[in-house]
Amino acid sequence: MESDNLDPYGSMTEQEIEEMKVAFSVLDKNCDGNLSVSDIQNMVDKLGWQVGEEEIQAFVNKLRNSDSGGINESEFMAWMAKCRERNRDAVLLEAFKQLDKDKNGYISRDELKQGLEVMGEHVSNEVLDTMFNEADLDHDGRINYDEFLHVLNSDDS
Repeated sequence: MESDNLDPYGSMTEQEIEEMKVAFSVLDKNCDGNLSVSDIQNMVDKLGWQVGEEEIQAFVNKLRNSDSGGINESEFMAWMAKCRERNRDAVLLEAFKQLDKDKNGYISRDELKQGLEVMGEHVSNEVLDTMFNEADLDHDGRINYDEFLHVLNSDDS
């Protein structure tokens, strides 16, 4: 996790950062600035999850970069940012799979058109061609997952 701590907030918005800081404060029962194994065990128990103390200790040890004995706010925020990115990646992969109707690993022009129509976006053939051509970076007549991500990530900027 060495490089993960360069920017512990990742690409979280200010609101998400504040929410995670509040969550950390709520979990930090003794207000010592660290989430201990017992703090995390308490949270897990309240959620009804069946997780043993040894498993939680291993989790804390994996995340911890300091000698505090627990997870500090920065480590917690880095972990949450990483979880958020994994979740985003899973959502994007699922969206790609939904568009890839024939499951060949590519989105065709027709699949893009069908996907847009399902979302209520009816576009002209000219607009569809423009969208497709901008996404098809290698000009092979289909959009692969990397091209799909490239288009979505360029819209984030």
